[in-house]
Amino acid sequence: MPVHLLNPSYVLLNYHSVFAQHRMTLPTRAWDAGAGTNGFGGYEAWDLSDRDALDMITDFANKLCALLHSTVIFDTWVIYHETFPAGPLVPVASEPFVAVAGTEATPGWYEAVQGVFTFYDIAFNTAKISLLEYASLDNFARRSYATASADEVAVADEFMDVNNAWASRGGYRPNNLRSLSLGINDALKKQYSSI
Repeated sequence: MPVHLLNPSYVLLNYHSVFAQHRMTLPTRAWDAGAGTNGFGGYEAWDLSDRDALDMITDFANKLCALLHSTVIFDTWVIYHETFPAGPLVPVASEPFVAVAGTEATPGWYEAVQGVFTFYDIAFNTAKISLLEYASLDNFARRSYATASADEVAVADEFMDVNNAWASRGGYRPNNLRSLSLGINDALKKQYSSI
Protein backbone atom coordinates (compact mmCIF):
# COMPACT_ATOMS: atom_id res chain seq x y z
CA MET A 1 0.00 0.00 0.00
CA PRO A 2 1.38 3.45 -0.90
CA VAL A 3 2.76 5.52 1.99
CA HIS A 4 1.43 8.82 0.61
CA LEU A 5 -1.93 10.04 -0.70
CA LEU A 6 -2.46 11.09 -4.30
CA ASN A 7 -3.35 14.62 -3.09
CA PRO A 8 -3.39 17.37 -4.08
CA SER A 9 -4.01 16.29 -7.71
CA TYR A 10 -3.45 13.51 -10.18
CA VAL A 11 -4.05 12.65 -13.83
CA LEU A 12 -5.74 9.45 -14.94
CA LEU A 13 -4.87 8.24 -18.45
CA ASN A 14 -7.30 5.76 -20.02
CA TYR A 15 -5.96 3.66 -22.88
CA HIS A 16 -6.67 0.33 -24.52
CA SER A 17 -5.01 -2.45 -26.47
CA VAL A 18 -6.59 -5.18 -28.55
CA PHE A 19 -6.67 -7.20 -25.32
CA ALA A 20 -8.12 -4.90 -22.65
CA GLN A 21 -8.77 -1.43 -21.24
CA HIS A 22 -6.06 0.06 -19.01
CA ARG A 23 -5.53 3.08 -16.76
CA MET A 24 -2.47 4.91 -15.54
CA THR A 25 -2.45 7.18 -12.47
CA LEU A 26 0.12 9.99 -12.36
CA PRO A 27 0.40 12.36 -9.37
CA THR A 28 0.96 16.05 -10.05
CA ARG A 29 1.43 19.33 -8.25
CA ALA A 30 -1.80 21.15 -7.35
CA TRP A 31 -4.08 21.75 -10.33
CA ASP A 32 -5.15 25.39 -10.84
CA ALA A 33 -8.37 26.15 -12.73
CA GLY A 34 -7.10 29.62 -13.67
CA ALA A 35 -3.77 28.48 -15.09
CA GLY A 36 -2.97 27.24 -18.58
CA THR A 37 -4.12 28.44 -21.98
CA ASN A 38 -6.35 25.67 -23.40
CA GLY A 39 -9.33 25.94 -21.05
CA PHE A 40 -8.57 22.91 -18.82
CA GLY A 41 -6.52 24.68 -16.17
CA GLY A 42 -2.88 24.06 -15.51
CA TYR A 43 -0.12 23.84 -12.96
CA GLU A 44 2.76 25.75 -11.49
CA ALA A 45 5.65 23.76 -12.94
CA TRP A 46 8.70 22.91 -10.85
CA ASP A 47 10.56 25.85 -12.41
CA LEU A 48 7.61 28.05 -11.26
CA SER A 49 6.40 28.68 -14.81
CA ASP A 50 2.77 28.23 -15.91
CA ARG A 51 2.24 24.79 -17.50
CA ASP A 52 -0.94 24.13 -19.43
CA ALA A 53 -2.65 20.90 -18.35
CA LEU A 54 -3.68 19.72 -21.82
CA ASP A 55 -0.22 20.35 -23.26
CA MET A 56 1.55 18.61 -20.38
CA ILE A 57 -0.68 15.54 -20.53
CA THR A 58 -0.55 15.28 -24.33
CA ASP A 59 3.23 15.71 -24.43
CA PHE A 60 3.66 12.89 -21.91
CA ALA A 61 1.24 10.53 -23.67
CA ASN A 62 3.01 11.13 -26.97
CA LYS A 63 6.34 10.12 -25.38
CA LEU A 64 4.71 6.91 -24.08
CA CYS A 65 3.47 6.09 -27.60
CA ALA A 66 6.99 5.16 -28.75
CA LEU A 67 6.94 2.30 -26.20
CA LEU A 68 3.63 0.83 -27.38
CA HIS A 69 2.41 -1.28 -30.31
CA SER A 70 0.57 0.68 -32.98
CA THR A 71 -2.75 -0.90 -31.94
CA VAL A 72 -2.57 0.62 -28.43
CA ILE A 73 -4.65 3.81 -28.27
CA PHE A 74 -4.96 6.54 -25.63
CA ASP A 75 -8.66 7.29 -25.15
CA THR A 76 -9.22 9.97 -22.51
CA TRP A 77 -7.55 11.81 -19.66
CA VAL A 78 -9.12 13.02 -16.41
CA ILE A 79 -7.66 15.43 -13.85
CA TYR A 80 -8.62 14.83 -10.22
CA HIS A 81 -8.15 17.53 -7.58
CA GLU A 82 -8.78 17.61 -3.84
CA THR A 83 -11.95 19.34 -2.59
CA PHE A 84 -9.98 20.65 0.42
CA PRO A 85 -6.42 19.97 1.68
CA ALA A 86 -5.98 16.16 2.06
CA GLY A 87 -9.67 15.80 1.22
CA PRO A 88 -11.44 13.66 -1.38
CA LEU A 89 -10.28 13.99 -4.98
CA VAL A 90 -12.93 14.74 -7.60
CA PRO A 91 -12.74 15.03 -11.40
CA VAL A 92 -12.28 18.64 -12.51
CA ALA A 93 -11.27 18.39 -16.19
CA SER A 94 -11.39 15.73 -18.89
CA GLU A 95 -11.06 15.38 -22.64
CA PRO A 96 -10.61 12.66 -25.26
CA PHE A 97 -7.15 12.32 -26.77
CA VAL A 98 -6.94 13.23 -30.44
CA ALA A 99 -5.04 10.63 -32.49
CA VAL A 100 -2.65 9.51 -29.75
CA ALA A 101 -1.60 5.91 -30.38
CA GLY A 102 1.39 3.62 -30.16
CA THR A 103 3.99 3.94 -32.89
CA GLU A 104 5.97 0.68 -32.56
CA ALA A 105 5.08 -1.52 -35.56
CA THR A 106 7.36 -4.43 -34.55
CA PRO A 107 7.01 -4.56 -30.76
CA GLY A 108 8.19 -8.09 -30.08
CA TRP A 109 6.22 -9.68 -27.25
CA TYR A 110 3.85 -7.12 -25.70
CA GLU A 111 0.75 -9.02 -24.60
CA ALA A 112 0.46 -8.56 -20.78
CA VAL A 113 3.96 -7.01 -20.62
CA GLN A 114 4.32 -4.43 -17.86
CA GLY A 115 7.08 -1.85 -17.92
CA VAL A 116 7.80 -0.15 -14.59
CA PHE A 117 9.95 2.98 -14.40
CA THR A 118 11.12 3.53 -10.81
CA PHE A 119 12.44 6.95 -9.77
CA TYR A 120 13.70 8.76 -6.70
CA ASP A 121 12.15 12.17 -6.17
CA ILE A 122 14.27 15.04 -4.82
CA ALA A 123 13.46 13.91 -1.23
CA PHE A 124 14.31 10.23 -2.02
CA ASN A 125 10.71 9.06 -2.05
CA THR A 126 9.84 6.51 -4.73
CA ALA A 127 7.86 7.51 -7.82
CA LYS A 128 6.73 5.07 -10.51
CA ILE A 129 5.29 4.90 -14.01
CA SER A 130 3.62 1.60 -14.85
CA LEU A 131 2.80 0.97 -18.51
CA LEU A 132 0.89 -2.10 -19.73
CA GLU A 133 1.19 -3.80 -23.15
CA TYR A 134 4.75 -2.48 -23.25
CA ALA A 135 6.58 -3.15 -26.52
CA SER A 136 9.33 -5.38 -25.11
CA LEU A 137 11.23 -5.75 -28.40
CA ASP A 138 11.93 -9.17 -26.84
CA ASN A 139 14.39 -7.56 -24.42
CA PHE A 140 13.43 -8.14 -20.78
CA ALA A 141 16.76 -7.02 -19.30
CA ARG A 142 16.56 -4.56 -16.42
CA ARG A 143 17.70 -1.10 -17.52
CA SER A 144 19.21 1.98 -15.91
CA TYR A 145 19.15 5.50 -17.30
CA ALA A 146 22.47 4.73 -19.03
CA THR A 147 21.27 1.49 -20.65
CA ALA A 148 17.66 2.46 -21.50
CA SER A 149 16.72 3.13 -25.13
CA ALA A 150 16.41 6.68 -26.43
CA ASP A 151 12.60 6.37 -26.34
CA GLU A 152 12.68 5.12 -22.73
CA VAL A 153 15.00 7.96 -21.73
CA ALA A 154 12.60 10.42 -23.41
CA VAL A 155 9.75 9.19 -21.18
CA ALA A 156 11.91 9.47 -18.06
CA ASP A 157 13.12 12.95 -19.04
CA GLU A 158 9.56 14.16 -19.66
CA PHE A 159 8.45 12.88 -16.25
CA MET A 160 11.41 14.56 -14.49
CA ASP A 161 11.38 17.82 -16.49
CA VAL A 162 11.29 20.97 -14.33
CA ASN A 163 9.03 22.56 -16.97
CA ASN A 164 6.31 20.04 -16.01
CA ALA A 165 4.37 19.39 -12.81
CA TRP A 166 4.53 15.58 -12.51
CA ALA A 167 5.17 14.49 -8.94
CA SER A 168 5.78 11.55 -6.67
CA ARG A 169 3.06 10.61 -4.21
CA GLY A 170 5.29 12.33 -1.66
CA GLY A 171 4.66 15.60 -3.50
CA TYR A 172 8.14 16.18 -4.89
CA ARG A 173 9.67 16.30 -8.38
CA PRO A 174 10.88 12.95 -9.78
CA ASN A 175 14.62 13.45 -10.17
CA ASN A 176 16.51 10.22 -10.80
CA LEU A 177 15.54 7.12 -12.80
CA ARG A 178 16.64 4.20 -10.65
CA SER A 179 15.56 1.40 -12.97
CA LEU A 180 13.25 0.23 -15.71
CA SER A 181 12.05 -3.35 -15.41
CA LEU A 182 9.91 -5.37 -17.82
CA GLY A 183 7.95 -8.47 -16.98
CA ILE A 184 4.71 -10.34 -17.56
CA ASN A 185 1.81 -9.08 -15.45
CA ASP A 186 0.41 -12.35 -14.07
CA ALA A 187 -3.09 -10.99 -13.46
CA LEU A 188 -3.37 -9.79 -17.06
CA LYS A 189 -1.93 -13.03 -18.41
CA LYS A 190 -4.54 -14.99 -16.46
CA GLN A 191 -7.30 -12.66 -17.64
CA TYR A 192 -6.23 -12.95 -21.27
CA SER A 193 -5.94 -16.74 -21.17
CA SER A 194 -9.56 -16.98 -20.00
CA ILE A 195 -10.92 -15.00 -22.97
